[in-house]
Amino acid sequence: MQPVCQLGDSGGGISAAEALLPAIQTELNSLFARCPVLPMLEPELVRCHYGNDANMIGALKLFFEQNPA
Repeated sequence: MQPVCQLGDSGGGISAAEALLPAIQTELNSLFARCPVLPMLEPELVRCHYGNDANMIGALKLFFEQNPA
């Protein structure tokens, strides 16, 4: 099993920076290399499909959940 983590954006377009994903993946790999617990569960980091719009989509979803029609 290879878990996948999605990198979304909390505003400002930071997830669009090309160097961000590899830098975070490198740090994540380093953390898992030092952690003997569940070594087979090293997640792969991927960019969110919705990119900079992810936060707005999440906010809209929450609004509709809290305010049903």
